Amino acid sequence: MPSAENHTSSKRNEGPAPPITKIPLLLAVGDKDSLMTSVRSFSEQLKALKVAHDYIEKPGLDHGTIIMGAMPDVFQFFPKHVKAAPR
Repeated sequence: MPSAENHTSSKRNEGPAPPITKIPLLLAVGDKDSLMTSVRSFSEQLKALKVAHDYIEKPGLDHGTIIMGAMPDVFQFFPKHVKAAPR
């Protein structure tokens, strides 16, 4: 039976970057969102881990209105990051 990996090991920062660092990530949050501080902190943690991502704060938007308010940003983000499927 294979042994379970210990992901809390002190060696977790050694070796090649995990695949998550290669996934395009867009964080969009409104400045009226109760989660803004948490999302901003998450963005800083990603930056410290060298995980490429785009972070956008939209003025006047909250947790519900960010969905439509960030749509233009979403539609600009994906063409820059999505690769064509191999044929």
